[in-house]
Amino acid sequence: AITGPTDQLKSDLLILQGLEFIYEKNLFPEIEYIFKNAVTRDVAYNSLLLNRREHIHADIGAAFEQRYDSRLEEFYEVIAYHYQQSHNYERAFHYLKLSGEKAMRNNSAFEAYTFYKSSLASLNQFPDSDNKKKSLVAIIHAMMSSIIVLGFPEDSLDALESGIEAAGELGDRNSLIRFYSNTGLYHSSKGRHDQGIEFVEKAYAEAHAMGDLTAIAQTTPDLVLMKLSEGRFNDVLDITSQLIVAIRKEGRELDNFGGPALVLPAFLSMSGFALSHLGRFEEAQDKFRESLEIALSSDNVFTKVICNNYPARSLVLQGKWQEAKN
Repeated sequence: AITGPTDQLKSDLLILQGLEFIYEKNLFPEIEYIFKNAVTRDVAYNSLLLNRREHIHADIGAAFEQRYDSRLEEFYEVIAYHYQQSHNYERAFHYLKLSGEKAMRNNSAFEAYTFYKSSLASLNQFPDSDNKKKSLVAIIHAMMSSIIVLGFPEDSLDALESGIEAAGELGDRNSLIRFYSNTGLYHSSKGRHDQGIEFVEKAYAEAHAMGDLTAIAQTTPDLVLMKLSEGRFNDVLDITSQLIVAIRKEGRELDNFGGPALVLPAFLSMSGFALSHLGRFEEAQDKFRESLEIALSSDNVFTKVICNNYPARSLVLQGKWQEAKN
């Protein structure tokens, strides 16, 4: 792999620069060249035989790994692209997954979702095996946060259904529970509420039968959202109060349980909103105050949004429009 400019390469670049095909884009921190126009670039690229292109992309990907091994995160997306173009699906999958995780850390849900979808496309090229199914399940788990934040894009159902199939074949009960619950929320978000509640209640019952707090915490938000939409506010209080106690008992107040937001402050906000609908505004304020305190102690943007949204909606219920706007 090319890891630095050789004398021959420097000479060739100077010739191309003299012919005005390329120019220096950056000198620092490293020299970077760019084609003067896209047509020249495309002609040069398309003149290469396909297998030569693949070898060049593979060399570039490997060169990035070698040259920038101490700061690879800066280049995940570029490396992923070159391994995709070289049809090295294993390395492409690896870096696309890392790119998705990086985008989600930067609160870029759309980019994360795009990278995760591309990682699934690379994974589909792997030979069938249990390891492939386990990787697929892991990617679906990872992409759920972006799916939820984006409001369940239409093609997200395909990912959920593939996750359900793989988890079923692996006998992975925890993953099945989560994917069933998320599938229920997907259907509800598309106006198919009866179908949605059927999935969610099944997942919720299975999680409780297992007695696993993580599984319960992953399914309960979906159920609570549906109960809120149905106006069953006392049910919301019963469900959230039980889980709030369980989370505190295990000392997991700052745990997101694999979702986009911290679960405890989100449930405190939801219970406050339910109390508001029941006219118990002072109790609601206590919940909102506590949820915001936890949210602000974290660096989770989605939690902060939730914990500001529900108090604002409570103020709207009270007719305090200006306060809600603020």
